[in-house]
This record gives sequence, C-alpha cells and structure tokens, in this order.
Amino acid sequence: MIWPLLAAPRAGCLTRKSSANPFDVISRLAERTGGEGYFLPVPFIADTEADAEVLRAQRGVQTVLALAQACELCVVGIGELGEHSNMLRSGMLTAREQAALQRLGAVGDLLGHFLDVDGRVVDHELNRRSLGVRLDQMRGRQVLAIAGGTQKVRAIRAALCSGFLTGLVINESAARQLLAAQT
Repeated sequence: MIWPLLAAPRAGCLTRKSSANPFDVISRLAERTGGEGYFLPVPFIADTEADAEVLRAQRGVQTVLALAQACELCVVGIGELGEHSNMLRSGMLTAREQAALQRLGAVGDLLGHFLDVDGRVVDHELNRRSLGVRLDQMRGRQVLAIAGGTQKVRAIRAALCSGFLTGLVINESAARQLLAAQT
C-alpha cells in the first residue's frame, strides 16, 4: 500500500557532524514508498528552552509540524544512550547531558524525548529543548518504529512500553534478545 503522504519530520534534522545524515534515510524511504519526506530546519535539540520556543514559532517549522499532524503513518527511529550512541557520536548530545539522562534512568529516545526502562519520559530539560513532534501528539496515530542492533534492546523495550508505537521493525538479533528477556 502506498500512503498518500509519508512525512517523516525528524525532530530536528540539523546535526553537528555530516556523518550523521538523516536526509539519506528519509529520502530513500520516501522514494521507495512514493511518499514525501520533510525535514525540520532546526537542530535536534535547542541550546536552551527559550531557543526552543523561538525555533518552534518559526513559520517553516510550524508548516512541517502541521504536515506531521496530517500524516497517516509516522515512521520514527529509536535511539539508545549507550557509549556508542549516535546522538553522542554526532554531537547532538554532550557526554555531560548523556550522563545526566542516564542518572535519571533514561535508556533511549523516541523523537528526541528520553525514556526510562518503563517507557516513561524522564524529567529532564532536554525533553523540553527537543524540537519537533511532541510524543503526546503521537497518541492514537499509526506510529511505526524502526531500529536494530542488540545495543538498542533496552531502548526498544522502553519504546514498546511507552504505548506510543503501533508497529515495530527490528532485526533478528534484537528480536531474539527481546524475546529471551520476556521468558
């Protein structure tokens, strides 16, 4: 089935390093499905909560967020907070921020909102500085998460526990670990 609109507005698409390129993944997905991909022209996480509010007020950002609200299917990634975290490697998150999140029990993120092992959003300012679609706006919608690798198992489990996902695509090794932990 081809969705009339496949908008995958990344919760901030500008990274500090070109090695973390969200454009390739979304562009390929949109091309293969006949959908359209949109990007937020903002950082993944703003420097301050005030900066986040200013960026959210921008007309271009509001336009993409409105498109996201009209999506029939939202495709999201699941991030993990381990030592090889993509957010840490790409500079979207500092080592100090990562350590603070881990002290609060965060194991991963959905759309830049950091979750604990039970799928609850941790109480940290980074969640308020995260730009893009808010998790509460995902409730009651089709949300497909894509993730892979055994290093992401705790984050995948947290995302499943969050109640935001309606579908999940993962690789076999991660699936085996998730199932093994259930028995």
